[in-house]
Amino acid sequence: MHRPQSLSRYSRSLRMTLVATLLLAAGVAFTLIAQELFADRAGAGGHDGGTTVRISAIKSDAGDVRVALQPHDGEGWGKRLHPQLNTVGRDAPTNRWLNSSPLELAVSMHIADDIAEEPASIENDASEPGVGEPVADERQLLCVIAHGHAADPFWEQVRGFMYQSTTHLNAHVRFHSSPDGASQAAAIAQCSADGAAAIAATLANPDAVTEALLAAKQAGARIVTFNSGASHARAAGSELHIALDDRSAGRFIGERLNEQGNTGVVACLIHERQNVGLEERCDGLEATYAGGEVREINLPTADDPDALQERLRELLLAEGDDAIDVLVSLSAGTSVAALKEANAIEADGPVLEGKGIVAMGYSLERGQHRRARTQQGLASLDLLGVADASEAQGWFIVSALTYVANFPLTPVFVEQPTIMLITPWNLNLSGLRTGSFAELRAADQAYRAVLADGAKVEPIEIE
Repeated sequence: MHRPQSLSRYSRSLRMTLVATLLLAAGVAFTLIAQELFADRAGAGGHDGGTTVRISAIKSDAGDVRVALQPHDGEGWGKRLHPQLNTVGRDAPTNRWLNSSPLELAVSMHIADDIAEEPASIENDASEPGVGEPVADERQLLCVIAHGHAADPFWEQVRGFMYQSTTHLNAHVRFHSSPDGASQAAAIAQCSADGAAAIAATLANPDAVTEALLAAKQAGARIVTFNSGASHARAAGSELHIALDDRSAGRFIGERLNEQGNTGVVACLIHERQNVGLEERCDGLEATYAGGEVREINLPTADDPDALQERLRELLLAEGDDAIDVLVSLSAGTSVAALKEANAIEADGPVLEGKGIVAMGYSLERGQHRRARTQQGLASLDLLGVADASEAQGWFIVSALTYVANFPLTPVFVEQPTIMLITPWNLNLSGLRTGSFAELRAADQAYRAVLADGAKVEPIEIE
């Protein structure tokens, strides 16, 4: 039946009014609204000729506030409707309206007795939870499985920036990290059983996780890989791989050492066994360094910190044919341990003349050891700092999961993953010298807050 033009204009106007209402209500000024408005005991209070809605909000333990629009069908409150962007983070700016993404509704309208109603697309939810009852998370589940130790500075930074990305994208992300390949595979299987829409895993030890990833993909999950093992991404069923270019990172270090005129034996320190990415870094270093020999050395793992410190002490003090001129640390954790041991060795005076350390990755703790060294009047051992892209990987892995879970990718059809490799770069403090003390302090506090937030990432509970 052809509707009058005036009714069509009215329908469009009502939809626009509803959208504008939601956008306005998703701002941060929730405290200006009486709490009774959000309570389930609040009545409909509707009027004839329109659709009654209310704004619902729930505050998480982390302090974030999530909002939804809930319509009334004349008999009871219907299902809560969530726009794609519906969460206000605890760090949101004050005194500023924040808007959700638009939410278009097909609503029931009563215009006049002789005009048929437009059918509603909203179903009433009879099992609506009451005040104080837990609310099921309706967002799609995304999982991240890593291979490192939880206390490693790199993974602390990854988790921190994962949390920031999770908050901004309103994503539901669970995280698991273990150096044990069987534990990684079990976490992948658990996420698949829990119905994860997309799963991301590192490929440091591809043999340990490939079978589990392929099984999860067969069960319906989209697969992302990151951090290590780009050459193994296709075999693991990955659709998108994000990582530092490990081989280029090794070449980058070798080229910088050549430019500085370094000569002698360089030790490339492997802190994680069976990590193909670390081996590629050492291969790139060996292929580029022209000043002497490159020795690949496997260190004790972080599970035995005493053995790690003792091995670093041996390398720093070695003489004769065993002497090492430059220690190349491939992680922030190793560089912290190496500088800490160097400071302990030179507590009574300098004995490490001619030695140098290449530090890969950033750590607040290493900064403390550098300052302590300066206070003792000891010369810096730092030859080069190289960024390991922990922040970028932490942030973009959540973006990648959201992307593959919601949009089709070419690799679905051609079975070839998209490989996104991050170019290595110098990690130095030259840019900080232009900032004021207040700016540096604010940046430091903000960074510490990011690291602290990493503890809030939801873990994967393996049954």
